[in-house]
Amino acid sequence: MRPSLGLLLLALMSCVLVAGRFGADEFEIVDQLQLRELDRALVATSSRGGSLREELRVGEAVLHRATRGRVGVAITDKRILGVAVGSGSFQSERLRLRERLLEWPLLGARVALVLTNLRVLGFDGGSGNFVEQRLGPRETVVARAIGSSVAVVVTERRALGVSARAGGSFEIDLLASEKELLVEATGNVATVETPRRLLSFDAADGRGRERRIGLGH
Repeated sequence: MRPSLGLLLLALMSCVLVAGRFGADEFEIVDQLQLRELDRALVATSSRGGSLREELRVGEAVLHRATRGRVGVAITDKRILGVAVGSGSFQSERLRLRERLLEWPLLGARVALVLTNLRVLGFDGGSGNFVEQRLGPRETVVARAIGSSVAVVVTERRALGVSARAGGSFEIDLLASEKELLVEATGNVATVETPRRLLSFDAADGRGRERRIGLGH
């Protein structure tokens, strides 16, 4: 039996709708950033169109550059630079006297973390700004972790969180007895577990919370 004209038209329309749906998904725009060094300048190109250019200074050398998701960070022998999708310009932090990086920057999809012997610098991919926390005398970083939208840094004195959504940093003091730590960051939440407490940092509201653990809790 030959199919009717109505059934053929219905089948054809279904194929068109399915193809249209897959075509829309295929061309979905995802926030992405590329960072290059071209002609004595750093050039950031966004998946949403347009580019930004930051001229290098006389004698300035790029030591490292990296991108992930909507954020990019570059390290030169003079500065720390950050840029994000939607930024109006590069943000720059000059390296201070006797300041040195502890490691290359850590990047999530919406936040970056730069650790030096003097400062903890978070780069917020939402606002495109740096957030700074100074380290005290003889205060050293003992652990760190980064998720897509939140990062956490732990010293022997405190736990510092950086949020890409709330646009800032927040901290919780550590007790002298809290030496054993388990630090983890996933997605929008970072946690620091000690024998006494579970500390959590939420990127959504930029708050640090604590919950006591152990016998009787």
